[in-house]
Amino acid sequence: MGKLQRQGTLLALTAAGCAPPPPGPRDLTETMRAFWRTMTTAEDEELLRYLTAAVEQVDAEELEGGPVAGTQLAFRAPDLEVVDFHEPDGSPRGRPDPDKALPAYLLGRLDCTVEQFLDVIVTDDQNAAYGSVRNGDTPYEAYSRKYHTSKRDFRSGASRTMSWEGSLTTYVPLAGTYVYDFRSDARRVAIPDDLVEELGLGHDEFVMTRTWLPYPAAWEGSSTFDQDYQLEVVIPWTATEVVKIYPVWREWSTPLGDFGNGTVIEITLGQMRAWDESTQKLCQGEGG
Repeated sequence: MGKLQRQGTLLALTAAGCAPPPPGPRDLTETMRAFWRTMTTAEDEELLRYLTAAVEQVDAEELEGGPVAGTQLAFRAPDLEVVDFHEPDGSPRGRPDPDKALPAYLLGRLDCTVEQFLDVIVTDDQNAAYGSVRNGDTPYEAYSRKYHTSKRDFRSGASRTMSWEGSLTTYVPLAGTYVYDFRSDARRVAIPDDLVEELGLGHDEFVMTRTWLPYPAAWEGSSTFDQDYQLEVVIPWTATEVVKIYPVWREWSTPLGDFGNGTVIEITLGQMRAWDESTQKLCQGEGG
């Protein structure tokens, strides 16, 4: 429906002598990289083009049967130019090799609204929050955050962006314990009413988060975790549901193999599914 309406709009623009907007990404994996590269710098109009492409490219009916996993496009050098890298002491660090960061993604449909998802994003103690819906089984041994911008302004909508850094310690079975220091950005984008109607969405805003490692994680053992890039695009599919696009690109080596190993990928995807299930429970008010 939305696609036909957009074709009519393009025809009307052409007939009126107006230049139509540039085409959006060709497929969902290209859309993921477009969101990653432009999340904090693009004007809303550009991000709305990517949103429109994503809505066309996601098969929501398929997601009714559960989350869908796949492999997206690999990163290239320009994809790493949008985030900063440094050593633990703050000194400059060169950009790593993007070819070594292997891709995987998960698409899910969650019983959650954008507003509820925003509440989860701004929760300081993620460890306690997610542990409260996992019978006390916290996802991390330790977790902390430090904000670079106002969390309150972001949640109220006074600011459309938020930036923070954090540190977590966690144990991976058969691989060991690591300390993961990360940087994160979030952005809210308003969706015009006419586009909400055209795309058949349930709310007038979508949300994105972007997380990465500025330097490799510190392991106790022989495993390595040198690169990690995570993106969340949360689309208000209905008034009570969101579709979450969740790609990662990782350079990770464990005794079970690297991130290209099927077993390692399945373990990771299982963790991502469990995270989304817990997020859905938090949205529904479960937990402490």
